[in-house]
Amino acid sequence: MTAKTVPFPYFFHPSRGPIYFEQLVGGANVSSGLLHSATMLVLKVYLRSDSDHYVELAEYWQDTFIDNIAGYQSDSFDIAYAHRDSISLELNKNINRDLGLFTITFTLMIIYACAATLTARIDCVGQRCILGIGGVMAAGLSLLASFGISSACGVDYVSIVGVIPFLILGKTCFMASLVI
Repeated sequence: MTAKTVPFPYFFHPSRGPIYFEQLVGGANVSSGLLHSATMLVLKVYLRSDSDHYVELAEYWQDTFIDNIAGYQSDSFDIAYAHRDSISLELNKNINRDLGLFTITFTLMIIYACAATLTARIDCVGQRCILGIGGVMAAGLSLLASFGISSACGVDYVSIVGVIPFLILGKTCFMASLVI
């Protein structure tokens, strides 16, 4: 079998014309405009998704491909792969492990926000504890409303959004400590 010469960085395809593929090849060994070897090759597969039927087929193909490629091993090369849901899946794996800590920390932040604004006065109007409870309730209700609006618009939920309650309650606790 004779080796064919591959011009670099452009490859001329008979029907598509010149194809620029420098971004798809890593660690290229090039001399005189010819590719001799490469340490990395990127393969991209674009799946049709112009209707619900094709979206379902694309998801099935993607899941099947991931299952097959995850179990594949070779002594000749290493395979690294990513897909459109890679980040969400990895975040979900990490978040599912930390769900207990998430719940405990969230509860402690709510208790602190209420306790930090509590004073010894019996005056209900001047009592800052009600301010803390109001801040916590406003944060919780605004999160529910924003998730509802996002869902109604068709925006997918990503697990990293779970950090938002901590940011809102952290701001509430900070403002409560300033009031005291």
